[in-house]
Amino acid sequence: METKFQKRNVAYKLWISNLLSGRFVKTAGEFESDYVEINNYKVSRVNLIGSVIFKYESEDKNYLSITLDDGTFSIRLKTWQENTSILRNINQSDLVLVIGKVKQFNEEMYITPEIVKVLDNPNLEVLRRLELLNEIGKPISLQPENTINNTDDTNEKAIEEMPFSASRQAILNLIESLSNDQGVKIEEVIEKSGLGNEAETILNELLKEGEIYQPKPQYLKLLE
Repeated sequence: METKFQKRNVAYKLWISNLLSGRFVKTAGEFESDYVEINNYKVSRVNLIGSVIFKYESEDKNYLSITLDDGTFSIRLKTWQENTSILRNINQSDLVLVIGKVKQFNEEMYITPEIVKVLDNPNLEVLRRLELLNEIGKPISLQPENTINNTDDTNEKAIEEMPFSASRQAILNLIESLSNDQGVKIEEVIEKSGLGNEAETILNELLKEGEIYQPKPQYLKLLE
């Protein structure tokens, strides 16, 4: 009896912004992986280097995620149940190498990690940047361009951003009202905001912008 084995897909080295700009394709075949279409390549696995800018663990410890940033954009790595051990010893500000599969849920592209390794040598990040510049060129910018003179596009964008701005302010208000000397637990902010994954996205942005910080793991505070 012939047994069919699934071939292991190549883990492509990419800028995160290039990955997120691709078109995600969900396949139906038993031996086919979902992939992102980038310049005629079918990218189902990636090899990324970046810094951890955010870490979140659910109270029951059955879900753990980190947010990876390579200077072009950020993407989340998500783990559940026994697979949370892959991220257990990874901390915010660590420089890491990640190999994992590209997934998508609710329009969010994310990575299910297979290997996450802390890199002690910061020069490895520089070498990766040089390698990517040489092989695939400058990263794609995901920031909207040329919209200043387009009134319709500008108005539409402003309308789309209004709910997010309100949610952002609600998150800031929650952190301020719930904080004590130690700050407030991340999971408490997410739970009481009622925003789910959106709250986590907003917290990531606020941390990157320096509006809030982590006085200790799993706690947040407003920057005074």
